[in-house]
Amino acid sequence: MSMECFVFFGVLTFLLTTNRADALDCLLGESCVLPCSFQPGAEVIVHWIQLADSPAHSYYHDQDQLGHQNPRFSGRTSLFKNQISGGNASLLLSGVKVEDEGKYKCYTSTVDYNKETFIHLNVYAPVRKVEFHQDGNTITCSSEGVYPKPEISWSTDPPSNQNRNEKMKVQQIGQLYNINSSLTSVPDVTYNCTVSTGRNKMAATLFKQTTLSGSSKEATMHCTSSKSPPTGLIWRFNHSQIIVSDGSVMEEWRQQVKSAPMSGNLTLKDLSTDNDGIYTCVLRNAEGTYVTNTFLRIEHSQVVAEEEVSCVFNESCILPCIFKADLIQWNQVSTGDTQVHSFYRKEDHFEYQDPRFKGRTALFRDQIFGGNVSLKLERVEIPDEGTYRCYASIEGGSSHEAHIKLKVDAPVLKVDIQQAENKTICSSEGMYPEPQLTWSIDPPPNETLHNKTTVHQTEQKLYNISSSLNVKVTDVTYNCTVSTRRNKMAATLFKQTSLSGSSKEATMHCTSSKSPPTGLIWRFNHSQIIVSDGSVMEEWRQQVKSAPMSGNLTLKDLSTDNDGIYTCELRNAEGTYVTNTFLRIEHSQVVAEEEVSCVFNESCILPCIFKADLIQWNQVSTGDTQVHSFYRKEDHFEYQDPRFKGRTALFRDQIFGGNVSLKLERVEIPDEGTYRCYASIEGGSSHEAHIKLKVDAPVLKVDIQQAENTITCSSEGMYPEPQLTWSIDPPPNETLHNKTTVHQTEQKLYNISSSLNVKVTDVTYNCTVSTRRNKRAATLFKQTSLSGSSKETTMRCPSSKSPPTGLIWRFNHSQIIVSDGSVMEEWRQQVKSVSTSGDLTLKDLSTDHDGIYTCVLRNAEGTYVTNTFLRIEHSQVCYRSSKEPGESGEPEELK
Repeated sequence: MSMECFVFFGVLTFLLTTNRADALDCLLGESCVLPCSFQPGAEVIVHWIQLADSPAHSYYHDQDQLGHQNPRFSGRTSLFKNQISGGNASLLLSGVKVEDEGKYKCYTSTVDYNKETFIHLNVYAPVRKVEFHQDGNTITCSSEGVYPKPEISWSTDPPSNQNRNEKMKVQQIGQLYNINSSLTSVPDVTYNCTVSTGRNKMAATLFKQTTLSGSSKEATMHCTSSKSPPTGLIWRFNHSQIIVSDGSVMEEWRQQVKSAPMSGNLTLKDLSTDNDGIYTCVLRNAEGTYVTNTFLRIEHSQVVAEEEVSCVFNESCILPCIFKADLIQWNQVSTGDTQVHSFYRKEDHFEYQDPRFKGRTALFRDQIFGGNVSLKLERVEIPDEGTYRCYASIEGGSSHEAHIKLKVDAPVLKVDIQQAENKTICSSEGMYPEPQLTWSIDPPPNETLHNKTTVHQTEQKLYNISSSLNVKVTDVTYNCTVSTRRNKMAATLFKQTSLSGSSKEATMHCTSSKSPPTGLIWRFNHSQIIVSDGSVMEEWRQQVKSAPMSGNLTLKDLSTDNDGIYTCELRNAEGTYVTNTFLRIEHSQVVAEEEVSCVFNESCILPCIFKADLIQWNQVSTGDTQVHSFYRKEDHFEYQDPRFKGRTALFRDQIFGGNVSLKLERVEIPDEGTYRCYASIEGGSSHEAHIKLKVDAPVLKVDIQQAENTITCSSEGMYPEPQLTWSIDPPPNETLHNKTTVHQTEQKLYNISSSLNVKVTDVTYNCTVSTRRNKRAATLFKQTSLSGSSKETTMRCPSSKSPPTGLIWRFNHSQIIVSDGSVMEEWRQQVKSVSTSGDLTLKDLSTDHDGIYTCVLRNAEGTYVTNTFLRIEHSQVCYRSSKEPGESGEPEELK
């Protein structure tokens, strides 16, 4: 008797089932063990199944049996093989996902025993951190990367009955949730915010502000928390400038900080009125986050000196100023006493504010009474740099003045490096002040580097920098560093390596520093993207075996078509690292005509792999037109056809390795045809290959519209000549009579238009435009009628299952109501909502709104047009005369 039959009868006789499912919590993205045990015996069978009937893992015949495994579990399940004989059938599930949540059955069987055990798996991503952010009198509590969907709650001490004007937002990013809640604060209150899921919760507490009068010799501020040991500590000055971060004192505060232990207290020394202001402690421990604000005022005679503040371009910035005042005046004195912000009679005044500062300035209104007259400047611009005067006076009393020097910085965010022919180019954009760029080469050259550097200033006064270096040697590593007074970043182009790979599998490596990568791109022959930040492009999925964010790229099932340059561009916090590897597949080469499909107006590679000193590209289908020539280590364009001028290039740094492919930019329709690649070695062999180039301009959009009794369908900019077909639902009893015209433009692209006479209106018209590359459709649904309520009416917009990419609602064919989510001004009183699927809900309607409502919805499949005739139903009032015939008088309502 076979094992299968024996097991079947064993189930009938000895099946032991545990219906109760034990709960098991697993952390999202981590590994998790689903426990299962059985009575040891011979011929063990183990089946793990996620109910209902989704096989996760099977084991019999002393080995894993994964032929029927659900693909979702592929590579993520395993048993403890060395423990199965002892009765352990537990399942190790790696990389836990949200969809793994649910009930699992563990079925175990031996020759004389069977058992079913149930586990209910719960997936969670706990609340790890809760943040507080304060902007004026608005406080915001937030947490990120939580699952399942979290909730947020507020409490105050003492309890407050005041309306908080709370605003909450929950956003789902992938499978995780971000949550934030904002409310308007009042003085002298402690705020507590708790973020919770069904599995854990964390809190953040913003304690009410305290005031401290300190000695210029020394002052100590305290940080409130629970008894748990702290895991993180930050002290800030005036909400922005960091003093201490996790025990590290910032350079500019080392003269003032006497001690800052992780217990939280901050002791400052050698203080002046420049140190007056708000000191914020943000302390974290296992229980939550605790934020304490202390307003420090130094007690001694006040000496006001110029203070320097450094701000980042396009971010917010605080210009500190601490005086008791009823009248506050901020001016930018370095630009001729430009008025920035005024406050008096307990109100802001903007009558004479310079337009450049409009909508970008604010005071801390809830802190003015306590002496904080600092200015908050939003979206900092380069012209904001300069000296500012803070003037503060008390009505009928003293006045004070302070000067603040504002320096604006736009740091280096990214440096790009690339090689084009015999030049290496390094560039970076959007910096201030003017950056510096330096080159280095490893190993160092024997002669001085000759580079050409250009610096350009944009309209926003930011600087872009670019430097090109003539490449005289290729077997070196190029490093380029861009620096400003605030920071610096580098880009490295490593010397090219060569790799002979097997057609079965080849792995290429990406060099970088030890910092974790923040971005990774692999390219083929400098242009075609293979992998971008972990996502493999569709056309490379058959070849890519693995591409982790660590950088290595493993390809499989390769041919000579895959010979060429593979470029890794890896970015991290330190800079950019570019590695080029020339891959040659080791097997016999067959030269035959190859077909390449290119898209109009994009770049295209015509592949050709030969060792060569002389390279000649010709378009043979147009009479041997000369396209590109290369010999004596230089390009030659003397006899190049003018049509190809400025559009062709070879991969100069790869010719020595055997890549003589042609890069054709901005592909045109006349480029279609057969090309010959001729390559020869001086005094040696020559090779020839033919490449057939096909040009396509795909269908991008199809329009359909109705004018009286004619329906017109059209599309533009296609190649080759498109086809247009009509269909009607339900089908008509007679042949459709349409008039179709096709027009070819100067660029050889085709525009097509077809009109159809409408004899019946109660049908749906569908128009499809197709080329050899793709097709798209437009549908005009039959008109429907709707009797709507004056209070509220909803009209629907049918489409396919694909998500919409564009949506327009019109009234009576011309007046736009909604366009891609934006409601027109004249319809805001009537539009109640527009759903994600396209449905339009109107309110407060009258007979003025009777008419045709047209929905034009576009998605990846095509265009869908729906007409709805809406008639508003409302009660009609009749009247009769209250006088006898012949008498005058007002009518009364007919009862």
